[in-house]
Amino acid sequence: GPLAQNIHDKMTANAAAFASPPITMPALQTLVTTYDQKLVARDGKVVVPAGRYTDIKPAGKYAIVARNRKYGLIDQRGKELVAPKYSAIAPADEGADTGRFLVGLDGFQGGRYGMVDGTGRVLLPPIFEDVEHATADYETDPTTGGAKRFAYLKVSRNDKQGVYGLDGKELLKPVYDALHTHIPTSPWMLVIEKQRRGLYNVAQRKFTIPLGRFDDLLPFEDFGQGDELY
Repeated sequence: GPLAQNIHDKMTANAAAFASPPITMPALQTLVTTYDQKLVARDGKVVVPAGRYTDIKPAGKYAIVARNRKYGLIDQRGKELVAPKYSAIAPADEGADTGRFLVGLDGFQGGRYGMVDGTGRVLLPPIFEDVEHATADYETDPTTGGAKRFAYLKVSRNDKQGVYGLDGKELLKPVYDALHTHIPTSPWMLVIEKQRRGLYNVAQRKFTIPLGRFDDLLPFEDFGQGDELY
């Protein structure tokens, strides 16, 4: 690989500084690619023995592991939840302890994305061009002003957009030209399909204004613009 080649080139360029000839490239490559790590608990107990994975990165209650340049997931006891088969894996939202991880088949540089949970269950198959974690705040009690936060996933496939819940349930099929949230934490989403417009509430999981009822839907820039209505 590039790492082994770089090390070998530097050793060869400085061969005179060594008491013996530099190691051959095939031998060095073997040493680099067989590097491994082990996971040890605080009490000193070996959770994951050396040789099982080439890399182990803690992620909250979990750890991202690597083998043969593929990534997977284990729990605190070393149990393999997701076999190392993805080219990339990372926590999906604010904290790894939520137990949701984005996975990629072609890395995170324009490949195919999906999502798994902390049990290894596939929430979204890795078929999407983009998966964006988003949140919406909505009022639960108008009299007290109580609010609740709802999290969801905005996905893209074949240049079309859709919405999924964090449980993997499809809320809006990825068939729409655009989905716009004018206020970042608002539950209201403007849905555009060709010349039709609609308003979707991601928290209530339903269309408040169906597609095509109006020619256009324009948001107020601020609440003051609506004062004259009252």
